[in-house]
Amino acid sequence: MNGYAGWAMERQMAIDVIPILADGLKWMGYLPKQRFFWNLGIYTDWLSKGQSFSTYQNQFDARIGWNPVFSPLKNKMLHLGFNYRYGKVEGDQIQLRSRPEANPASYFISTGNFSSDHSNHVGYEVYYQSGRWLMGSEFYWHKFTSPIENNPVFNGGEFMVSYIFSGESRKYITSTSIFGFVPVKKSVFQGGLGEFEGVLRFSTFDLNAGNIQGGNFWRITPMVNWYLSPELRFELAYGYGILDRFGVKGATQFFSIPDSDYHPVKTGIAIHYISVMKTFHSENKRQENYRSGINLRYYFLFENIWLPFVFHFDGIRNF
Repeated sequence: MNGYAGWAMERQMAIDVIPILADGLKWMGYLPKQRFFWNLGIYTDWLSKGQSFSTYQNQFDARIGWNPVFSPLKNKMLHLGFNYRYGKVEGDQIQLRSRPEANPASYFISTGNFSSDHSNHVGYEVYYQSGRWLMGSEFYWHKFTSPIENNPVFNGGEFMVSYIFSGESRKYITSTSIFGFVPVKKSVFQGGLGEFEGVLRFSTFDLNAGNIQGGNFWRITPMVNWYLSPELRFELAYGYGILDRFGVKGATQFFSIPDSDYHPVKTGIAIHYISVMKTFHSENKRQENYRSGINLRYYFLFENIWLPFVFHFDGIRNF
């Protein structure tokens, strides 16, 4: 529900099932007196058909919720939300897969292609804010109609807590029912220190369901965000995750230092270091893969599209 004002580097894995783009209409509403909100949307693939992200012919989604506690002057609020989504699968074939919340990494979990006519998705949102503190959770269940695969139901979500050391609070935007950016009283370009935020997130995604064994992955991510100005954020993050797939488990460590991951800055540099130990079975042979790599990117914005120049060094050792 955080929309474009994310507190982490990447969106959580469990919503990788849902396409990031679609063609359609959306209606968002909010009743101030009752503190009730709703979002309704209907989408097709008339313009995006054939794109890699277009996995559904049409989609419908609904999001409703309530703010039983809402006191902007005291920076205190409670957000409760429920969402539902229906999707007609493009070509009756779909593949679900997810990277481990690190863009340079490979796909850690994947179902492979399987047949499905349509899917239904439900989820909840719970967030509580009190002054500098913000804590919350989102969780999703994705059910695919596929009799041959025993109608699998995949699930995943996140739990997070955030603390802004310098005393500010994230602002809640009632028109869209999401949390906005951290306000900056005095930027470093005005002689100030900006704002500092500590974030701890636990996320998980399970693609084992029905007759499909796509793997399970969880990750814990402590990170620090430094808001140099209202337009610029520097991020420092560490991640540790466990992949459970093919009957064995492997651990992964992530070190990520991207900057300017914040609107409306148009340039940035990202450095990602990923150390991966994966153990798996291949053709009845146990194989261990150690992989480490450094990914350096320079981003610039051209007509609202981020374009990177990428330098990547990668080493793989097989045992």
